[in-house]
Amino acid sequence: MRSLVLLLLLTSTLQAAQVQFQSPVQCDAATVTLGDVAEVTGKNADAISRTPLFPAPIAGGQKIVTATQIRDLLADRRISSLDHDFRGVTQIVVYGPKK
Repeated sequence: MRSLVLLLLLTSTLQAAQVQFQSPVQCDAATVTLGDVAEVTGKNADAISRTPLFPAPIAGGQKIVTATQIRDLLADRRISSLDHDFRGVTQIVVYGPKK
């Protein structure tokens, strides 16, 4: 039991960033980044928040993604979800630029 508690404490101190998913969000750029869909704080927050995820929806359009899909996209970019604390909504609605 003690080793499990120690492991949990050690894991929580090693986490590089806290990622709080938000919805709905609007993206005016051509590419949606992690910082567009989440508030990122903690170690390496600036670099992680600039991570590109997918093309933005067209003007007036929308895209619905899940937190799991975003964590998978981050894993494709060698950002492990085990290294960070992910919270917030589980489904994110991303709106493209206003018409």
